[in-house]
Amino acid sequence: MVLASLDPWSNPPWPMRWQYAYHHARTHPDTPRATRWITVQRQAWPLLHPGQQQLLAVIGISGDNQL
Repeated sequence: MVLASLDPWSNPPWPMRWQYAYHHARTHPDTPRATRWITVQRQAWPLLHPGQQQLLAVIGISGDNQL
């Protein structure tokens, strides 16, 4: 309960693998790995959970952005 109040996405409804990739893209956005992952997220935007879309939007990524 306390952790959720500090970080609402500490136990997300999507796979933790996505969460790890998001963290990597957020902290190292200029790496080839992050660039590929961001491209995939933009292409899959309509299929993403609204919370995933929100997290991506915070770091400047949306479904209509182009690289």
